[in-house]
Formats: sequence, C-alpha cells, structure tokens
Amino acid sequence: MKQVAVIGSAGSNNQQRKLAESVGALIAQEGSSLICGGLQGVMEDACRGFKSVASSGVTVGILPGQDPATANDWVDIVIPTGLDVSRNGLVVASAKVVIAIGGGAGTLSELALASQLGRATILLHGGGGWTDRLEADDYLDDRASTPIRHAYSIDECRQILRELMESDKTYGAINSGHLQR
Repeated sequence: MKQVAVIGSAGSNNQQRKLAESVGALIAQEGSSLICGGLQGVMEDACRGFKSVASSGVTVGILPGQDPATANDWVDIVIPTGLDVSRNGLVVASAKVVIAIGGGAGTLSELALASQLGRATILLHGGGGWTDRLEADDYLDDRASTPIRHAYSIDECRQILRELMESDKTYGAINSGHLQR
C-alpha cells in the first residue's frame, strides 16, 4: 500500500503550514498517495504541498460531512461520509503510515485509532499540539503494540517514512481476527 495519511490541526499556524506543505511534497516525491480528512488547516496545506510536485499519486479527502463542496481545492478524490468524527478511523485505516502535525482532540483520536489499527505513526515535532506533547513514550499504552516514531525535521521524517514504507512489519493492538498479519 503506497498511501500515507496526514493528520493534524484543522486550523493551522504558520509553522504547521510550512511543515504540512513540506510533508505533502515529501509524500509525492516518495511516490505515495496522500490520505487526509479533506478539509482546511494541515489537511489543506499537505494537499497543496503534494500538488506542488509532479506525481502520479492522488490526494484523497475523507470528509466528515456529506457535502463534497467542503473539500479543499487540492483534493483529487472526495469521499463525503456523513460520519462526523467517526470518519477519523477511515482516514488512518486507509494508509500504511500516518504522519501527524500539531493537532487537537481529533488528532489525538486518530493517533489512538492508528495505534489500535496497527498503522505506524510519525509525529513531526515543531508545530505544537499533540505532536509536541507526546515526546516521552514510544507507545500510546502498556500493550506496546504499535510504536510511534518521532521526527524533528523533514529530512528525518523522510528517512523514517522510507523505512516504514519498505518494512513488511505489521503492528496492532486489536486482535479481533480481522487484522491481516
């Protein structure tokens, strides 16, 4: 699967915008498609950065509402769900790797879902929010099932992303029998 999810603040600050645009470009340069929540903030900035690079990949926005017109202008494939915040699980489940920038409660829920669904996660530090608060632990809980990787620069994020995309290793805390191992 060559799909990377970008999650983070719906209202981004200047530092988050820069990081998100760089991450979007990085994902395109690495030959992956970009999955996100399709709205504004980090999602829009990442899609804009992705589109700044000639790429065969696409941007996919999994919207919380039913109106496709709410997607940002850089989303190629719009998926209106009407699921509100429940769509967060679809965003992270659609990717092999999740990259977080900044973020509030919605991002925290996506990080928890990514951990439970076995999606490797990179926290790109420097934009505030949950990505800068979760420095001490490499896992979200005592099960230590899905590691969280920390990147402090775009170059470090690229290196970790390459490693995770090339890895056949799978993670996951939920053992319902539905997870492919």
